[in-house]
Amino acid sequence: MKIALVKQDIYQDLYVCDTGTAPAAMLESTIMRIGPLGLFTLFDADFLIVKKRPERECDAYRRNYRPPSGVLRQLRTKPIGEIRGEVFDYLRPRSKHSHADFCIEVDSVDWGKYDIVISINVSVPTRVARQYPGTLWCYMMGEATGQLPFVQYGYDVRLTQDISGNVAEGLGAADFPYTFIGPACLESIAATFAPPPAEKRGVYAEINCTTERPVRAVPQLEFVRGFGHELLVHSQDIVENLLRVAGSKYFVKLGGRKIRGNSVIEAISAGTLVLMDPKDVMGGLLLPVETWVRGRRDIEEKISEIDRDSVLYRELLGEQRKRVSQFVVEAPMESLRNCLESKRRGEHPPRPSALGIARDLRRRYF
Repeated sequence: MKIALVKQDIYQDLYVCDTGTAPAAMLESTIMRIGPLGLFTLFDADFLIVKKRPERECDAYRRNYRPPSGVLRQLRTKPIGEIRGEVFDYLRPRSKHSHADFCIEVDSVDWGKYDIVISINVSVPTRVARQYPGTLWCYMMGEATGQLPFVQYGYDVRLTQDISGNVAEGLGAADFPYTFIGPACLESIAATFAPPPAEKRGVYAEINCTTERPVRAVPQLEFVRGFGHELLVHSQDIVENLLRVAGSKYFVKLGGRKIRGNSVIEAISAGTLVLMDPKDVMGGLLLPVETWVRGRRDIEEKISEIDRDSVLYRELLGEQRKRVSQFVVEAPMESLRNCLESKRRGEHPPRPSALGIARDLRRRYF
């Protein structure tokens, strides 16, 4: 299968680079997050930045994210590191390029050479998608909250960002995480920036342990220093942050809001054992019960136990990596293959119904 990932030139995240850029350089070019980098490390996908079109559906991002107009103008033409305004004031993007350096017109692309197109928000208008009936058209909204629970815009599949292990049998909704990466992808990429440490030490505090941005301290985890572990916190520099995660022995969340699970996937892929309460993450499937911790006392006992047993550490990390492979890569890709076969059989996404919407909302939020 040949896959394309597409974003608009006004999107406030992901890569600012050309098609064919190596995955490590793609990561280094990102505005904010690592995103679906596994499409390029595992499946040799193409990445495209397209000019924002005036069609109504290409404004779908406004339902959940309304950046100031000044930021939108800057996103189109300014080098990413020079953008000023909401959120960007504390980001530290590495890219010296602007979207304008790489963006192309949607009508200039032969979309028929792709089996699957994954659009972040609605980057390709409906009229273009309909010209390529042999291609599976998927959209993933940049903000997962507030999505309508049925497929829109003349596309075939709505990617939910959920980590569930569910496999879609046909067109409609399919669970596919925003951070789509393999169980060791980030460990390999981190090694291209710096040699791995001879011995992993330290505890990395998950960014949402605190609301402070940029993160300077996580007081509720300071006690780990008593175990001889350094406490590391989130860096706004994407490469520096990856090296902090990859160099740490443990990735811990204590306190703060419930998270979707992208940072958990990243930590496991970087080769770092995650310890947290599964109730604090929507992707709790990634955590075997032996890595559950529900407070300071659990963390103290768990770190003490694992520090004494290197074999146990490898076994638990191996189990977490197996779950990333199963729930983050294999199930979503099987869904896409099923959806592609469904479309090529001439099937269509189900029409929305009140009962179907209620079931979807109940499954996801209750």
